Amino acid sequence: GTITDVSTGEPLIGVNVVLKGTALGAASDENGDFFILNIPAKKYTVSASYIGYKTTSVTDVRVNADRTTTVNFSLEVSAVEGEEVIVEAERSVIVRDQTATTTTIEEEDFENMPINSYADILDNVVGVIENDNGGGDDGIHIRGGRSGETAYLVDGFYVKNIMSGGMATDVARGGISELSIITGAFNAEYGQAMSGIINIITQEGGAEYDVNFRASTDKLYNSWDSGRLEGTVSGPVIPTIPQFATFFISADRHHTNGRHKYLELPWAVLKVDENGDGVYNAGESWTDDVNDTYDYGEAFLDDNGNDMWDHAVYDTSGNLVTAAESWTDVANGIYDIGEEYEDTNGDGIRNGDVYALADIDGDGIAEPLKKGAREVTATYNWTDRVMGKLVLRPIDNLKITFGTNIQNNESRGFSMNYRQLPERNAVYWQESNLMYGKLNYTFSENMFATVKVSKYRVENWSGPKIEGEKFLNDDHELYSKQFEIPSDWDNSILDAGTEFDWLSYYAEPYNDVDQDGAFTSGTDEYEDLNGDGKYSWGVFTNLREGDAYDNTSNYEFYGSYPIVNNAGDTIRFGHSTYHNYSNDRFNTTQLEGTFTWQVNKAHQVKTGILTKQHDLFNFYGSYIGGGYYGTSSDPSFILWEKKPEEQSFFFQDKMELKDLVVNLGLRYDKLDPKSFFADPTLNLGYRYDGETYETSDLTAIPFSAFEDGLVEWGYINDDGTFSPPDNASVKKFWSPRIGIGYPVTENTAFHFNYGQFIKYPDYNYMYDYSNSNGIAIGGVIDGYSGNGETFANLMGNSMYPFPFNLGDWYIPPVGSPNIKPEKSVQYEFGLRTLLTPEYFFTLTMFYNDRYDYISANIYDADPTEYAVYENMDYGNSKGFEIGLSKLFTNNFSWEIFYSFSKAEGNTANETSHWYEAYYSSVYGTHPVHRTITMAWDQPHTLNLKFDYRHPRGYGVNVLGNIGSGLPYTPTDARGRNIDDENSGRMPYTAMFDAKAFYDLQIKNMANVRIYMDVTNLFDRKNVVNVFNSTGKPDESLNPNNSPMWIYRPYYYSAPRHIELGISVGLR
Repeated sequence: GTITDVSTGEPLIGVNVVLKGTALGAASDENGDFFILNIPAKKYTVSASYIGYKTTSVTDVRVNADRTTTVNFSLEVSAVEGEEVIVEAERSVIVRDQTATTTTIEEEDFENMPINSYADILDNVVGVIENDNGGGDDGIHIRGGRSGETAYLVDGFYVKNIMSGGMATDVARGGISELSIITGAFNAEYGQAMSGIINIITQEGGAEYDVNFRASTDKLYNSWDSGRLEGTVSGPVIPTIPQFATFFISADRHHTNGRHKYLELPWAVLKVDENGDGVYNAGESWTDDVNDTYDYGEAFLDDNGNDMWDHAVYDTSGNLVTAAESWTDVANGIYDIGEEYEDTNGDGIRNGDVYALADIDGDGIAEPLKKGAREVTATYNWTDRVMGKLVLRPIDNLKITFGTNIQNNESRGFSMNYRQLPERNAVYWQESNLMYGKLNYTFSENMFATVKVSKYRVENWSGPKIEGEKFLNDDHELYSKQFEIPSDWDNSILDAGTEFDWLSYYAEPYNDVDQDGAFTSGTDEYEDLNGDGKYSWGVFTNLREGDAYDNTSNYEFYGSYPIVNNAGDTIRFGHSTYHNYSNDRFNTTQLEGTFTWQVNKAHQVKTGILTKQHDLFNFYGSYIGGGYYGTSSDPSFILWEKKPEEQSFFFQDKMELKDLVVNLGLRYDKLDPKSFFADPTLNLGYRYDGETYETSDLTAIPFSAFEDGLVEWGYINDDGTFSPPDNASVKKFWSPRIGIGYPVTENTAFHFNYGQFIKYPDYNYMYDYSNSNGIAIGGVIDGYSGNGETFANLMGNSMYPFPFNLGDWYIPPVGSPNIKPEKSVQYEFGLRTLLTPEYFFTLTMFYNDRYDYISANIYDADPTEYAVYENMDYGNSKGFEIGLSKLFTNNFSWEIFYSFSKAEGNTANETSHWYEAYYSSVYGTHPVHRTITMAWDQPHTLNLKFDYRHPRGYGVNVLGNIGSGLPYTPTDARGRNIDDENSGRMPYTAMFDAKAFYDLQIKNMANVRIYMDVTNLFDRKNVVNVFNSTGKPDESLNPNNSPMWIYRPYYYSAPRHIELGISVGLR
């Protein structure tokens, strides 16, 4: 800002300017100008003091990240020493140095809006679309880009999931100071993004202690068994020296069973539907009588206290083990076979519809599937978030920051495949931990440097939640299924030290004495794990039975093995005994240095260098389990570990001239994949002991040579010589960027920007389908056999040491570390103008070309057909955004944004070319070589916001989003396209969320807020996915689909949900 004498207008030299409560400040120069750099984003009181003048303080000055905040002072001469003038800051609506579209959500917004994390606000940001329509790239899309094109930062550190895309962590709500979403071209200091930047700035502690607590529950209405607990505490480490060290800690926990825990059938499911109308018709009257069969609703004697009726249990030889529990045989309200009826038409059969039966609520009793019947699943979600920050200022010009951000999550979703046994559906775990340190040294008022270092670790698991099921040792080696009986198994009938095949994760282990591949009673020895005196197999949980599943097909519930549990329950088909297991993690070490110099009032130069070292690991096991004994005929595995490195450099000059602002930048990015790559155009070969071998000749090499690492892989040249594989090339790229802001007046400004941007493909696309540790090489834990040959036959890579597991998969799309970065070129033009003191108007137009999109390209390679990811696709998006806002006056504000956009490309996602080839072989179709509409294309979008706050403490905040329907591809009943890809449209969607609150103060000691958060305020049933054969969410032309299979609750958005809460702040 600039400081002048109020009477003369002359600049004042040497005025002391400070940010109260901090050690930050500056003095005005000979022109009355001052600069204060390196300020954390939050609100401040700025004070200017000068001898002979009144001290002037400006309150509520908001500082935002990457923005210049201007505060000018006109000081009055003081007649009495110590006089002070206090004024409230007037926030400029026109951000003078804005050169790209940026949405900023501040701490106060998080308090007043119906949001609990950064993700809750994204749907209401203009230019952002979220899709879940199964189009192959579900997720967050900014201005028509793919979901993986956004960079996520917390306090300047990248926190993206570099393996598979998306943000890999979350920040506790109370720890967020500011969230900014850049949807236009961004500065050169930001990299690894093509569409946008999501930047979270966390809180710092202040000079005073601050304690806050927040809790909420949904028990009032439509409960999902949800609850939230949140707490923050901050302040000085040493009360008497508040500026020396401060801390801030925020933590919260959210637990919910989710909207799919309790479901209501939208229609009756009928075993007999005589007129095919889907509605139950009672038909001819009957005498509702006893039938010597237990029916739903009849009272029973619960002998074992499990709250369900248990039928008789027999062993494998047919002998009765446990008799059925007794029950009272009474009328049950539905027709049962054997009951007398009135044969009105004399056809000799009872006419009328018959309800299908199924145990959909898990109580062990199959009930009639009437419309509105309650289905209980096994979904849940637990999330813990912790954020902490310690700031030290040992000397005036040095600031040291230590921080951490932790998130732990455990969840189980809804699955159609596991609907009959939802407890066996996979559980997903995630742990993320960001730990960092910053050293910030100020050389002078206009120059500072920052050094940052961080360790970022993310690990994900998925699989059934069963104790003791482990597939990998600490060396990433797969365990053999050959099990050695430990010597301390004294009670076992199996001899200690003997080996047998562990054939099941769900059945008791046995020794296949007669070698018939199945357990034989009286012949095979077994380990009685559950101590019931007999061999037990099948899953250790009760199945959900009923004839509703009898008319399902193998197409619907994949797998052809009957499932048998310990209670003797059976169902016809099920996916329940198959499981997929995954475990991936990455550790990233980041070191960055930046230097910022405010050369003069017009130029701020910033430059920086960054290096990242990654340690990546991925394991995936497919189709493990299945069958009577939990065995699978053909499990498949992926297993790899890689250590790529990234470096980058940037330089930018922010020029703030009198009538013009220019952001000029240049960025350099470099990636070393540090890996070989597969070339499907060459003839795969091996070399051992100086000899060259074709793939078909591998059996001629001793197995011990593979175990000892003596076999090389490479390619056989036309002359028969052997060449080792090439390393993937180092990728280098320069990207220039320029942004121009032209403030015509104080109330009107234009901006324009242009930039080139690159993003490395997610690392799964570089290394996927690798199985580089394909055989057991020692290190097997106690109790497991180290027999490598047995291991390799069961779980290995048949082409080892070739690092890709081609034999286990159908035309696998293998990763290629030789792919280039994807690239985009963006243009944006914008206008912002204050129409009146209350109304603000914006207009933005954008255009974005995207090149070198990756896609899986199939090769008829040696020794088998496979696909390789290559840079071969293109995308384009364009549109405009119009906004009108009423600023906050007379206790309320509102804003409305309309956007029109078009997102097109030559393919929908990274596997489109693979599926084109597959459909061509199955249906005889041919790909169309022209641009198509993207699955996330939403031409018309309306974002709305309303905010009302009364001086007496109560208020209402509403967020709304209305969008035209997303695309789908029309098909026939077989799934064959009958029109262009993504040429159909689903219905429009409308979602409104609201927060109502009441604030009160208790004797200046505590601030209390009682609030209510409502999602889907108008309880609209939005369609988010459809059956492609009809374009409807509840109707399919496939005649094999049963009503239970067609009912998919996730094809609709969540219903209305209400949480009541209270927050208390102590100061």
